[in-house]
Amino acid sequence: MRTLSTFFDVIGLLIGRGTTVVAEAAFQDRLWNPGLTPLLGRADIRIVHCDVPAEVALARITARSGSDPRRSAHEDAQVSPDARLRTHNSFQPVDLPVPSITIDTTYEPALDEILAFLS
Repeated sequence: MRTLSTFFDVIGLLIGRGTTVVAEAAFQDRLWNPGLTPLLGRADIRIVHCDVPAEVALARITARSGSDPRRSAHEDAQVSPDARLRTHNSFQPVDLPVPSITIDTTYEPALDEILAFLS
């Protein structure tokens, strides 16, 4: 949370310099919306929301935390599976008046459709 304003400041700086930016984070609408709204008139914003069934997300988190020692910096081990599922199911995606696409990270829609959307 301490770096959130810096995150959006950097995005704004890069956009102001005419740079194409891809910003990625698992922020919900309450965090993305205030940071992106001031940029609406300055950038051609597109939202790519990645989604996956909760059970698949939980399996991926469990596999990652058990196989990658660098994941110890994350809270994965401290959050119960039930709490993680509740959080997953209550996630609020970014809601801005810009083009958006939802991608199931089990790869639906097909990659060519995603690329067409982005261009």
